[in-house]
Amino acid sequence: MLNSYGINAPVISKIDVPSHNIIYKIQDVDASYVVKIYYAANFTPPRAGSQAEHIYYEDEILRRLENCETPVIPVARDIQGRSILDIGSRKAMVFRYIDGSRFDDSVIQITRSAEALAKIHHCLPKDAIATRDFDYKSFISLWINRLPVLCASPRFTELIYDTASFNKVSKQIASWLEHEPDWQILPWVHGHGDMHPRNFLYKDDAVFVFDFQAARFMPRLGDIADGMIEFGIFKDALIPERMKCFLDHYEAVFPLTEIERSHMKEFLLTEAVTKIITTLEADFSQGYKASPDRMKALLDFCLNSADFLRIAGDTTTRQA
Repeated sequence: MLNSYGINAPVISKIDVPSHNIIYKIQDVDASYVVKIYYAANFTPPRAGSQAEHIYYEDEILRRLENCETPVIPVARDIQGRSILDIGSRKAMVFRYIDGSRFDDSVIQITRSAEALAKIHHCLPKDAIATRDFDYKSFISLWINRLPVLCASPRFTELIYDTASFNKVSKQIASWLEHEPDWQILPWVHGHGDMHPRNFLYKDDAVFVFDFQAARFMPRLGDIADGMIEFGIFKDALIPERMKCFLDHYEAVFPLTEIERSHMKEFLLTEAVTKIITTLEADFSQGYKASPDRMKALLDFCLNSADFLRIAGDTTTRQA
């Protein structure tokens, strides 16, 4: 750090947070930083034949967002202007440390988070970055194709109370993926890819978005649906009014088109099913214990999405 950044770091401590990576806090005399050492594989597989590494895509996104003065945690660059370091065989990035707080479940933080996402999308239209190596369809297909393997586990029926209906919804999503050309008429962005509240920090009236490791080229509805679900969950229940709050405040900054409204339901279902599948994978193979209540909330939504949207007063169930 001293040679690359001119940072004299007398205090280095590991940050214990749920993460696939190793994260340290470094305290200099005048400032603090976070070092993120990337141990995880790419969350979105590159297209066949591509040798792109996701960290470089992430760096392009962050550079663009910093130039737009969007609400993200800034990257610290070394004395040569580089933002990606080699630490042994691993890649790493250094970020400014923000002494903020985590999501407190309040409505005001839902509104600020939705507004922050809208600003990010506004700054990352499809032509903002040239690469298309990491895309939405590849990510969703990866997990949908894992479902037959996961179904064979005894834990599957413990966590999925209606396996037949869930498999039916999953097949419907696979069918949507086959007709992806229909999605080309939607607004595409370079999206965040993981709108879990743990990827937001709040300080005074400001909100900071971080962890773009799952970023991908996608219809912006993917991020919006993801945020509606994640910020809509309260005490392991999915609350339609909180989902609507997220959408309303996103639209206050960056309104949806009518064609997007007609596709909203399929993206909500796609995100909910993908969350269930990725949670099953983590539970079965990575030692993570899934919350039965959260799984039930997601499954309830998958099987009763029309009721959720009607309660929320949403009009996204209309057909194009």
